[in-house]
Parts: sequence; C-alpha cells; structure tokens
Amino acid sequence: MFRDSLTNAVGWAKTGAADDQAFKFNATGVVLGDITVVQTFAGQTLAAQTGAFNGDGTGNFSFGIACTTCGGGTSTVVSSNIDFTIANATIADVTAVNNLGNIFVADVLGSNGNTGPVDASVASAIPEPSTWAMMILGFFGVGFMAYRRKGQATLRLV
Repeated sequence: MFRDSLTNAVGWAKTGAADDQAFKFNATGVVLGDITVVQTFAGQTLAAQTGAFNGDGTGNFSFGIACTTCGGGTSTVVSSNIDFTIANATIADVTAVNNLGNIFVADVLGSNGNTGPVDASVASAIPEPSTWAMMILGFFGVGFMAYRRKGQATLRLV
C-alpha cells in the first residue's frame, strides 16, 4: 500500500505541471488492473491512470493517481492521504528511478500558496532501496516505510 500524506503542505493540487495527477510513479511488470485505490477524498473520486506523463520537467512517468472529480488547480483542496495498493509487485518494481532520477512526483499546494510538483530523486550513491527511500523522503519532510507482504508492493509515506 502506498500512503502519501502531506506533512509540509496544505493540500493536493491538480495542475498541468503534474499532468493533473496528484501522484506519479513508474513500475516494472505492473498493469493498471494491479492498482487498487482507496477512496480517501471525501466526496471525490480517486483513480489510478496510465499514460505518458512528463509535466514540469520532472521526467517520464507511466502511472498516476488522479482525483477525477476534483476541479483544476486548488479549486478543490483536499488534504487526506492518498492510499493505493499494487498487487504482484515488489518494492524494487515500484521504486526504480525515471529518466531524470526521480522515484515519484506529488502535486501539492504549499503553505505559502504555491502549487506544483514535488519530486523525490536519487543521489548518485545509492544504498539499498528502503534506506535511500527513507533518506530522500526524510529530506522532503515525510517519513517512509517500505515492506513486502505476500507479493504485494507496499510503500507507506507518513
């Protein structure tokens, strides 16, 4: 399960800079049907999507989680977690870097009123996956736990 929460942000944004996706990532050996999204945005609909996403120079991503009923920009401000599960995948399958070295991108509304994508990138020296993920995400003000359960990739950003 992925759980992405907003530690230093006010809410999720839906901007063209992030291809109208709240959260973007890549995955190896995963198809859209493997992704199950928990409906955590009250009164709104979250959906997994696939495509050729590359907004605002954050690199190429093939999967995203979007609020399909939210208005553009910050017209619908939601600060709930985004939770989703990817079946039949390992942590390595969902934490590979994209063409610019980014693991994922989140589109947020900051406490200063600015919106846009916030990415997690990999440093040149890469330790084992759960360690580098914790270091990277700790830099962005969020914690990270990664574990594997019964063939299901589970990342929790808290």
